[in-house]
Amino acid sequence: MNQTLAPYLHIELNEFGQPVGQRLESWQCAIKPPQQTLSGKYVQLIPLNVAQHAEALWALVNQEPDASCWTYLPYGSFASQIVLSDWLNSMLDQDLLLYGIFTGDKIQGWCALMRADCKAGSIEIGHVYYSAGLRRTLAATEAMFLLMQQVFTLGYRRCEWKCNSLNAPSKRAALRLGFQHEGLFRQATIVKGRNRNTDWFSILDHEWAEQEQAMQHWLSSANFDDSGQQKLSLQQCRRSL
Repeated sequence: MNQTLAPYLHIELNEFGQPVGQRLESWQCAIKPPQQTLSGKYVQLIPLNVAQHAEALWALVNQEPDASCWTYLPYGSFASQIVLSDWLNSMLDQDLLLYGIFTGDKIQGWCALMRADCKAGSIEIGHVYYSAGLRRTLAATEAMFLLMQQVFTLGYRRCEWKCNSLNAPSKRAALRLGFQHEGLFRQATIVKGRNRNTDWFSILDHEWAEQEQAMQHWLSSANFDDSGQQKLSLQQCRRSL
């Protein structure tokens, strides 16, 4: 058996000789993400407050050169600050935790922990919007690292990443961050009047220690030269372990 599959494909037989999943003797449940700031070296994730953050976010999204960043998201672009504020309020009314991504005192985007199933220990990272100034930066990677670290600190067994199957950058990002591709859900939903097939990815709790170590190594100052160029890619950091 593939050793990466073994921990969650453990098979037992019940009293009828039927195969059943591994009994989780010590499992209780995960904790719902609290409304608290997550701080790293390069970035802070602060729970969004519409009254405090809408104006800065409106200024931010207006810096986009075109609407291509919204193609695969179920919202955007936004016609006015009122429309953006209404969308933010609608998000905050849902059962998710929407964070503003800050570098210093400047907001650079947003992301969320969503679909928290504490009983099953499953949660999803979603609603990721990076401004042009945040994309392909240390802060961008650290933002996802902080979310993943929070997920497993809170006791979740499974962290999910889902995206439009045509969204190649999102699929590359998931694999780069250590998520494993699980499959394609055909005709999963309809977004902006178009069919959406959805790719599913996940990281499991027993995989996190190695992924965390690789990401910490990549994010360390020792991994970057004086010009800010990485010495090892995240994939190379992972392979070195």
